[in-house]
Amino acid sequence: MIATILPSSSNFHAVDYNERKVAQGKAELLQMTNFGFIGAVGKYTPDDLKQYLVEYSSRINKRILRPQFHLAISCRGDEYTTEQLVNFAHQYLKEMGYTEEGQPLLIYSHHDTANNHIHIVTSRVAPDGHKINHNHERIRSQQVINKLLGQDESQKVQQVLVQALQYRFVSLSQFKAILESDGYECFEKDDRLCVKRGGRILGTIMIESLTTKYSFPEETERKRKNQLNAILRKYHQMAATKEELKQIMKKRFGVDLIFFGSKDKPYGYMIIDHKNKVVYKGSEVLSMKQLLNFQSREERLEKIDMFIDAILEDNKKLSTYDLNTLLWRQFGSYVTKGRIAFRNERILLNENIRNTLRYNDKLRWLQSFSPINEVERDLLCKFGKIEDTEQISIVDASQKHLEITVNQLRSLFEDTEITDLRSSLFESGMSIFQTDSKTYCIDFHNHSIICMENYEFDTKLLKFGLNSHTKLLTERQTNIYINQDIVNSIANLLRHKAGSQDGNREWEVGGNSRYDDEKALIR
Repeated sequence: MIATILPSSSNFHAVDYNERKVAQGKAELLQMTNFGFIGAVGKYTPDDLKQYLVEYSSRINKRILRPQFHLAISCRGDEYTTEQLVNFAHQYLKEMGYTEEGQPLLIYSHHDTANNHIHIVTSRVAPDGHKINHNHERIRSQQVINKLLGQDESQKVQQVLVQALQYRFVSLSQFKAILESDGYECFEKDDRLCVKRGGRILGTIMIESLTTKYSFPEETERKRKNQLNAILRKYHQMAATKEELKQIMKKRFGVDLIFFGSKDKPYGYMIIDHKNKVVYKGSEVLSMKQLLNFQSREERLEKIDMFIDAILEDNKKLSTYDLNTLLWRQFGSYVTKGRIAFRNERILLNENIRNTLRYNDKLRWLQSFSPINEVERDLLCKFGKIEDTEQISIVDASQKHLEITVNQLRSLFEDTEITDLRSSLFESGMSIFQTDSKTYCIDFHNHSIICMENYEFDTKLLKFGLNSHTKLLTERQTNIYINQDIVNSIANLLRHKAGSQDGNREWEVGGNSRYDDEKALIR
């Protein structure tokens, strides 16, 4: 858990920052406390919030020129839920003196990074007019964190030093990089290396004891360097900045990139391979110039477009699901709702590709019902408006698992309290279709189709017959009676089958590490 106190200001610009994130869909306002009429009405603009905070602060204490208090609390990944972070924030604010009755407070949840985090905006002026204590603020902040988490920071840093000594490194700079990857600062003083965090020195270690630990690279590390070179060459194509690249490398491969120099113009970097506990000089793996030669937005989009065209040319039945598996592995991107998800954008695919994917998605969905004969296949194709029935394959009956559907049907048929069996079936995600001699049930929840006579269901209870709500369909001299209400409802389902839910699911599957060939490089 990390609490970062961000710069103060006179005009509460932190509100603009957080509300802009909300407008972009990257954040959410979780709590608004003690904002008078604004909070009661529930309708506001960012200017309303800022104006209230400015007037509150100046009305009580005009001597404080920069009254904004802006705090970010974050954790590693999803180690803590948003609710847990908020609860922690209230405890933290109480310890820091920001919870007196009447203290205005805004809490935002952000979801634009891989780490769960929240932002807090309030005033450094207490409701009674005094300025809330800011002396040694960052040191006190870390002490509060340690207290709430029950941690002894000095003891913890000793454990970190012991773990760092288990790595293989060839210089003092590389040892420092290991500690920096854990969020510590390091500096040399006399004959010791001092380890610092939150403005306080937490531990030291003799530099002489480190020099005896220097371990020169082994021949086997040459192979690992080549592997890391291949990974960096590929994945730096997925990133627009070195920060994005750092996130990808840490999340996918357990590798930290530590840059040296200014934020905008680093002069070097090191690679910390946490899995193998080795530190490499970055330039020995991939030059800084090559590493930071990121592609422009237009170049990446052009490559993605060319890739999609080529892959669909080679496999004309490729579904969005299969395409996303390849796109995520190659570019860290995916397709959803006929658009390419690119960073924070959604770029519309051309119409031909959208139509092709929509058709292929429909084929994939219909195939998931696993028809075992031509009648079932023809019924599914008629239902899905597929003219070429050969696009759907007939499967071996032994591959079908129909127990769930059959058991659900038996339960409904045996329920004496049901007065309208058809409606009950429909509410359970099932639809009934009748040919000249057979009755079929399609179970949309479990993706199955069965002939009801094969399981001795009394289909007379369904009361088939032509009326104003039925429609006669013919296919190869086979008459199929379909309830029109059902047709309309399922048509909606078909239209949305490649929609946002499938898109998100396909992205998650495509992004799963088991689909990454590079995963083998870690081993």
